[in-house]
Amino acid sequence: MKLHDKIWLLKKDVGIDAEEMSKKLGISVTASKLLINRGIKTFEKAERFLNPRLEDLYNPFILENMDKAVLRVKEALESEDEIWIYGKYDVDGIMSISMLLFYFKSLGINANYYIPSDIVGEKHEINSKIINHIYSKKGSLIIGIDCIVQVEEINYAKSLGIDIILLDCDYEDNLPEDTIIINTKTNYYNYKYDILSSAGTTFKLISALNLSENSKYIYNNYLDMVALGTIADKVLIIGENRILVKYGLQMLFKTDKFGLRALLNICKSEDEEITVKKLIFILEQKLSKNILTEEIFLLINLLLSDDYNKAYKQVEKLYSNIERFELEKYDIKKCIDIDLELSVKEVNFELIEEIEKFKPFGPGNPKPIFLYRNLIVENFVFTGDNFKLIVQDESRIFDCIGHNLKKFIDKLNKKEKVDIVFYLEKKRFKGVETIQFNLHDLRRYDLSEYKNREILNQFYTSLSNIVYDFKFYIDKNQLGRIFDYRNIKNRHYLIDKKLSKGSNLILVNTFNALLELLFYLSDIGRYDIDDLLSFNFANDNLSNNIVVNPILNKIDLKKFENVIIYDIPLNRERFEYILCCGKNIYLLYNQFDIASTKKMLYNLIPDRSDLVKVYKCLKKVLGKSSELLFNDIYKEAELNLSKVKLCMDILERAGLIKIYECNNKVNLEILPPPSEKIDIESTDLYKRAYDLKEKFEKYKNIAFANNVLKT
Repeated sequence: MKLHDKIWLLKKDVGIDAEEMSKKLGISVTASKLLINRGIKTFEKAERFLNPRLEDLYNPFILENMDKAVLRVKEALESEDEIWIYGKYDVDGIMSISMLLFYFKSLGINANYYIPSDIVGEKHEINSKIINHIYSKKGSLIIGIDCIVQVEEINYAKSLGIDIILLDCDYEDNLPEDTIIINTKTNYYNYKYDILSSAGTTFKLISALNLSENSKYIYNNYLDMVALGTIADKVLIIGENRILVKYGLQMLFKTDKFGLRALLNICKSEDEEITVKKLIFILEQKLSKNILTEEIFLLINLLLSDDYNKAYKQVEKLYSNIERFELEKYDIKKCIDIDLELSVKEVNFELIEEIEKFKPFGPGNPKPIFLYRNLIVENFVFTGDNFKLIVQDESRIFDCIGHNLKKFIDKLNKKEKVDIVFYLEKKRFKGVETIQFNLHDLRRYDLSEYKNREILNQFYTSLSNIVYDFKFYIDKNQLGRIFDYRNIKNRHYLIDKKLSKGSNLILVNTFNALLELLFYLSDIGRYDIDDLLSFNFANDNLSNNIVVNPILNKIDLKKFENVIIYDIPLNRERFEYILCCGKNIYLLYNQFDIASTKKMLYNLIPDRSDLVKVYKCLKKVLGKSSELLFNDIYKEAELNLSKVKLCMDILERAGLIKIYECNNKVNLEILPPPSEKIDIESTDLYKRAYDLKEKFEKYKNIAFANNVLKT
């Protein structure tokens, strides 16, 4: 059953005590739940995650062949051999090449590099043509980064006296045993959870070459480019990658590299995360498949530039040739993975500060997405692609901002109820900090949103049936056990606990409550809603039933271990019948149900003008065709299904029409006008319908009193 255009999927509670972790770490229970949902389930792991340290980086020599690579590079430096770097023309590759060039330059060595270009048909592989080119330039060592290499090329290079070190490369299994390969993807034992980018692997080589030197110097000079390469490569931002990116971004925003500073200035934004995304976007756009080798050289020179003015002019030229950057904050995938559902008490600046400690975000550690249910819309404004929304819960006001939510233009109404998924942020305006919800998606409860969905038709069809004869016997000596949860705010939580064991009958009267319940069950993703849901009657073959608009005297309440009154009953008689016929009765209804039920009864029970409208509509439609479609009737009358159906039944009992069949197709006859004037409001069915409304008006005044439980 599809209720919304996107699936919201709330992460499952894994059952670990978040309160205990909260106390140990000195953080909120909400932040502890976020950690647990990310697989961080022990104090030690949580401590390392929240407080990553450069000291926790692995020794580079645990990587297989690192000692051999260091030895060969140092031999080349001592012998003043020609060193060539071969890499890929993506952001990760460019950063890796630049890091090695920067390193060798710091030693007074001008290393060479070669980057293949698709525009001349080259692939990312070290082939004989490239080896011959390097040999002609008297090269004796190739450091290949993220490329493809085969046995023939390795052997051919060796025959020419050229050694090859492979960093983060794809290669055949049968390469010569003495081939120097450094690859975290295959170094499973030591790097089980840490597949590094090419930039990360290159950094490991540079660190190993300088292990006896000042490590702070290495961090300050290379981590900025490591961070950009790692983010662009979209590897998991966990373990070592998390440390490299976290500290690398800190270094980036105080970098002394003129090329990076120029790029940062052209991409400047109040949000550092957006600045980095812009910077990477510009480089990715430039490093497209049709890039010329000369343009790659310009990019490398930009990153290594020692003149800020020249670097800035290069960046301006680079930026002017790229289409205007449009940051898409939200993707359009059909499934939204939600970290946690929040309540009003959990939304505070403390939580925002704790979320800051979860940075850097990326694959494996996405920015937390939250769900908030049953918010009331206070105001909203659409400006271009931007959407500003003000919502309220328990008299607390929240500002929301959204993008790509044009579908809600001309739909939202003030005071309607919505659910939202969002990023929790802090905004500053005129020196004042406030909490802001950055909207990812929004879900409505208003009936207009569902007018073309089958579930609303099913609801209205079943709704009209509750008006008919309802006679039952109440034995007040058979009162069941009552569990009073009236007016609890998050009543849907109890449903999951009950459905997971025993047999349960959940009774629902209003469309609003039905949506609330179905949204929740859909969000937690543990139940087949289509199997659980029925209208008017229970499915005797199932242990769990959600029955909408129940015809109570047609349901064996004692068959179920638990009967759950989800929203407010329509009258005292129905309420007492449930209490006396059920075993264990759970009361979950609340004050908010009153408005929904009154609206439902208004939508069901016709007044005289509705009856006149339907009668005229029937005459009009019948004049066009002898066979009527029920949908045509209610669309012509501009009333809902249940009201049209009830109007037709009242008109029949008043002797104005004769209905022979009333399913999807209607076969009826307009009867001759009666000789005497009909008082249609005195018909038994009309009286019964109004009696339903009047009884609810009386019952709602006592529904929340303690003595109502004493039948």
